[in-house]
Amino acid sequence: MRYRLCDTAQDVSGICVELELTVEPFADEVPYALSLHAGGLQVAQVERGALTPAELFALGHALLDAAADGFGHFVPADEVFGLDLAPPSVPVALHEVGVTVWVDAGRAAATRATRSGVAVQLVIDAPSLAMVAESVCDDAARVLSR
Repeated sequence: MRYRLCDTAQDVSGICVELELTVEPFADEVPYALSLHAGGLQVAQVERGALTPAELFALGHALLDAAADGFGHFVPADEVFGLDLAPPSVPVALHEVGVTVWVDAGRAAATRATRSGVAVQLVIDAPSLAMVAESVCDDAARVLSR
């Protein structure tokens, strides 16, 4: 399944996040690929990673929380990437959620952690985020159904 979160002004900013999950029932891990785009260019990538089923469930619920009240946070155990969700500092509408997605430059390249990384910040409307969150939760339910 491929998820794409795009900034409300993506036609100007070119900011989006793509998350591709390989979801199979009864799997012990969920392989993923993640890429960050800004200005229409890919600025960071996690070529191959894996979430546990519990982490996938936590990711879906962090997104659901953000869609409901504007706040959420998710970092997998390997700390390759993370999401911080909060209302934007200058909201235009009440239903906006600010999303910061970061990638650790070292861990994404399968080396030790670094103090450097890349992040993108985007603003997305809560109903769109809720649709993605529900789909991620559905994927987690498929993996967890044992």
